[in-house]
Amino acid sequence: MLRKKSTSRIVLFALIGLIFVAGYAWHALSRPVNVGATVSVYIPRGASVKSIVDSLQQHISVPNPWFIEICSRIVLKFSSRTLQSGWIRIRPTDTQMDIVKGLFSSHRKPSIKVTFPEGLTYREMASIISRELKSDSSEFVNWCESDSVRAYYSIQSPTMEGYLKPDTYNFFFRESAQHIGDVLHRAFDELLDELNADLMNKFELDSVLTLASIVQAEAADVHEMPTIAGVYSNRLKRSMKLEADPTVQYGFGWKRRVLNKHVGTEHAYNTYVIFGLPPGPINNPGKKAIAAAISPQKHNYIFFVAKGDGSGQHRFSVTGAEHMQNVRKYRKSIN
Repeated sequence: MLRKKSTSRIVLFALIGLIFVAGYAWHALSRPVNVGATVSVYIPRGASVKSIVDSLQQHISVPNPWFIEICSRIVLKFSSRTLQSGWIRIRPTDTQMDIVKGLFSSHRKPSIKVTFPEGLTYREMASIISRELKSDSSEFVNWCESDSVRAYYSIQSPTMEGYLKPDTYNFFFRESAQHIGDVLHRAFDELLDELNADLMNKFELDSVLTLASIVQAEAADVHEMPTIAGVYSNRLKRSMKLEADPTVQYGFGWKRRVLNKHVGTEHAYNTYVIFGLPPGPINNPGKKAIAAAISPQKHNYIFFVAKGDGSGQHRFSVTGAEHMQNVRKYRKSIN
């Protein structure tokens, strides 16, 4: 009889203890954090629970940091969830419960929509990344120029130029250059699958992308892309210099008007000087430009010049005499 009473008392005290612990836990988790305005705290990949809590305390006032640490360890031990790396956003209305949830959920990460228009260079993309995501632009440039990155993706070109897909993406605030570059390149690979360009060998692909990038830079009207690709294809077949102004601009690192004094300057990308294609793409072309380079329009044109009427369209010609007539029309239009 005494043993039964003792057992009952133990169970009762245990229940009271559990209720007390649960009540304290609920009270602690419901306590608000002390932050005057929304802040973003960076959580490194692979960081320990303790280092994360220590980092939180450097940015916000946490009422019970040890309790957040205990709760996080319990979640790690008894669930399949993992700690999220990157930036976590903490708002003035958040409680300690919100902090614990945020450590295991990507919903608390500041997601930002970023658009990369077709025809940008990787350096121009880096500027957008810096402006929109506040990520380090130099890190992205270094990633694009890294020999190990190109080797990893089996890229024959001098840089990752041409192998990044222009599109609209959602990235987290201050996302790493490696992650951004990987996402853009994986999207590019998917684009190649759509165009069946993945069947080419690496050298053929690099040539196609280099031609596509020139077409992208020359064509303001996408409907002209196959025709322009056909012009350059014809010139390559005849062993003629491409004489494409955008390649000269790329070699100089600017996009202003090309003058006679520029076309005579020797550099690897100056197609007024070199024969054939330059060493690699001069920008990151879009789907239509790549498609045009894969299947150039068949015709006899080997020259083209802008109409100069604001339409962005060109006049195409077969002979040098016809081309000079079109050049005179262009000069008349702009004067």
